[in-house]
Amino acid sequence: MTREFTFTVPDGFVELPVEDIEVDGVEKRELDGRVAGAFGLAADDPNAAMLANTYALYGETMGSQGIGYAAIAVYRSPDVPDRPIMPVLACSCIPSAHDSVDVAVEGLLEVHASVEGRTARLLDLPAGKAVVTVQEEKTILRNDADGIEIPVLQRQVAAWIPDPRGTSVAMVGVCSNNWQDWEHVVVLALDIFDTVSWVG
Repeated sequence: MTREFTFTVPDGFVELPVEDIEVDGVEKRELDGRVAGAFGLAADDPNAAMLANTYALYGETMGSQGIGYAAIAVYRSPDVPDRPIMPVLACSCIPSAHDSVDVAVEGLLEVHASVEGRTARLLDLPAGKAVVTVQEEKTILRNDADGIEIPVLQRQVAAWIPDPRGTSVAMVGVCSNNWQDWEHVVVLALDIFDTVSWVG
């Protein structure tokens, strides 16, 4: 049985459903309202509803991959106010049976260091020792009809925090394809990591 943990979600994030929701249900209408608020639109704006549909599908996809909580935000770049930053926040609690935090950290460092394109470092957080990983993934979006290729670079920074009781590992990650504002995304993620605490 995993142990619960909490963290503070910064203002501006919209929680995404990680399970299927009814298109005409209460949860969908609530999501429509949250998305509209994030973009400064009227609650019944059709653009907000369409965007909420996309967000719901994105959240459900993450949920199917084991993510227990997901949220997305739209900020303006501190460097170039006209440039949006869209960080995605995801977390999950992974069952574990480690003898100590040090043993768990050693295993996490070994596992993550072996993944191509990923770096792993030890970091002391208020919740305890953690392994923080950074991963970069390059993809190409293709439009075969026009022969256009658009390179997309997505980076994720994640904290893997072992439970001192040896039952769980908390994973909290923030990803973004805003490479120009990556430093701001990392600062945001580190601020979130600092708020993680175990329940009970």
